[in-house]
Amino acid sequence: MRVLIRPVNDRRSFEEFVGLGVMNSIPDATTVAFFRERLRKTGVIEEIFEMFEANVRRQSG
Repeated sequence: MRVLIRPVNDRRSFEEFVGLGVMNSIPDATTVAFFRERLRKTGVIEEIFEMFEANVRRQSG
C-alpha cells in the first residue's frame, strides 16, 4: 500500500487519474488496507476482479 501513497502524493496527474482533487485528503496505507479487507470480507473484491477481467477480455477479443 505504501507504494501507492508516494505516487499519489508526488504526482498531480496521478491524483487526477484516481479521482482525487487538490482539496481531497489522500488516505493513508491503513485506511486503504481496511477498505480492501472490507471488500474482501463482503465478497465484493471478487466481483470487481470478475468485472475487470471480463472488460479486459472484451477489449482484447
